[in-house]
Amino acid sequence: MSIKPEEYLQAQSFAPPSASETAFSSAELAFINKYVGEDAARALATERRDPVQALSLPAPAPATEDEAGEAAYEPALVESLKKAHTIQMVAFYLDAQVYLVPTLSVSEVLRYTPPVLLPMAPDYVAGVINLRGKVTPLLYLEDLLTSPRKVRDENRFIIICNHRGLQVGLIFDKVHTMYTFTQDQIMWDVESRIGASTEYICGLVDVDEAILGVISVDTIIDKILQD
Repeated sequence: MSIKPEEYLQAQSFAPPSASETAFSSAELAFINKYVGEDAARALATERRDPVQALSLPAPAPATEDEAGEAAYEPALVESLKKAHTIQMVAFYLDAQVYLVPTLSVSEVLRYTPPVLLPMAPDYVAGVINLRGKVTPLLYLEDLLTSPRKVRDENRFIIICNHRGLQVGLIFDKVHTMYTFTQDQIMWDVESRIGASTEYICGLVDVDEAILGVISVDTIIDKILQD
């Protein structure tokens, strides 16, 4: 049985707010307002209810700055990466191409779980889930990096990323491996040479004579909130 997005969100268990706080970050409310509706955002921001277990998922990763409380200012992820001596990245497949996501922005990797559809959202937004009390949009990476698929295979995985007050899930085919790079191995602020959209690639790395793109989580989250 299908349900409306606002009905799904209202039935979920979110972190209980104090008298002066809402259960959502400003970025979460902006997402709900844009893709679910202003009335639903207002209702969700003011509701108080007992927790309801909605999803059975792995134990939570250590709390991020966003989960502990939204910071007044969070610098662009790429600027933090440029200051690090070494950078660990998750390599994953999207079709036959391998891409990289810095682990600094990754909280966990999950098997695909079907989201609730958002009729008002663009095609690259698969839908939304409640992941341990966080509004979590799931995104089709192929729509942003290559081209949309005619058939969506659900035998896939999700990289959960947190930044700027919003948690998102990036849908991909399978994990490749983990890498640790030094700064001299990464080419920042250059045009892509791998045939993908440069808008969502913040850097390039040469791995065994293959050029791999580093995904810009900042840019993807900005796009969700601005579209």
